[in-house]
Amino acid sequence: MKKFLFTIIVFLAVGLIAGEIIARIFVLTTEVPNREIDEYGIQRYIPNQNGYYKGGNHTWQVNNNGWVGPLPKSNENLITIIGDSFIENFMNPDDCHQMAYLKEKVPSFNFTEAARSGVTLIEAFEISKQFYDKKPELQIIYLDDSDLKQSLTDIGRVGDVTQLSLKENKIVYGVMRSPGLKKLFTT
Repeated sequence: MKKFLFTIIVFLAVGLIAGEIIARIFVLTTEVPNREIDEYGIQRYIPNQNGYYKGGNHTWQVNNNGWVGPLPKSNENLITIIGDSFIENFMNPDDCHQMAYLKEKVPSFNFTEAARSGVTLIEAFEISKQFYDKKPELQIIYLDDSDLKQSLTDIGRVGDVTQLSLKENKIVYGVMRSPGLKKLFTT
């Protein structure tokens, strides 16, 4: 019985290691960047990460500010684009992001994106505050209807996003949910 259990454990360990190596070499899964909660209570990506999107021939990058995509060359005539997964856009290369299209159409302005899947309206407002020191000309917030509904704890509490409690008249910051195995395999 001991030999049988030992064989199963060794088989599972070798299988997990081989599976992980195969998945990384052949890009069988989308790599998702690690997040952290910043000093403002906002979940953003840990800066300077990169990885692959499954099915794409491109890599994504997280810039120095903790958001997906490249930073503008200058903060003069800056327009920020804040939003959810539509703006985050891991599945497309950087030249297919909103800031690239807008820069092509309006070259006299510089654009930067700050986006993450699941951002609520309240969280987008909190993110927009972090750009005040750059004195942007305009801040564009793009969200889906469901992101608006998720903004209020009174409709329903969602633990990992920033919401507004109308009853308590305060902002309730999200708590990070992170699987332990992901940290084990990415370190």
